Amino acid sequence: MAAETRRKTAARCTECDRTFAVWVTPTDDLVPIGSVDGCPCGASALSPLVPSDDRPDPSATTSVR
Repeated sequence: MAAETRRKTAARCTECDRTFAVWVTPTDDLVPIGSVDGCPCGASALSPLVPSDDRPDPSATTSVR
């Protein structure tokens, strides 16, 4: 993934609430930095952390790619 096509943010595992640094791809996929298998708890769904005034629907999640 080229640096100019990604941005860095934080995301939380929807199962165990562990927080990760992630790359966000142009298609809004969340790619954990330094982890190719997703969360150690075994879950693959992450929810991006955003400021409270920009918080998305809490049921919206993105699978790890």
